[in-house]
Amino acid sequence: MTLVVEELEGVVRFSGQMDLSTIRSLTEILSARRPPVLLDLANVDRLDSAALLVLLRAHDRRRDDGEVFRLIAASSVVRRVIEAAGVAPKLLP
Repeated sequence: MTLVVEELEGVVRFSGQMDLSTIRSLTEILSARRPPVLLDLANVDRLDSAALLVLLRAHDRRRDDGEVFRLIAASSVVRRVIEAAGVAPKLLP
C-alpha cells in the first residue's frame, strides 16, 4: 500500500493508507521530526490499529519529553477510527 508524505511550512502531510504495510515508514518519519510535530491526516483514507498505535506512542513519547505532537487535520476515516478507539481527547484537534 502507499503512503505519501510531504512537508510544508512545518506541517507533515500524509496521504493514502496508514496501516501495517506502512508503519515502518511512519515510525521513522515521526521519530526523525524535530518538535513541534504537526500532522495533517486530512487525505488519509485508511488507518488501522497498528498505525494508530504508532501515532499514540509518538504522541506519548513527545508529551513525556514536554514537546508538542498535534494532529491539525484528520479525514473522516481517521476521526472514526480514533473515536472508536476512545483516544479522541488525546489525538484529535
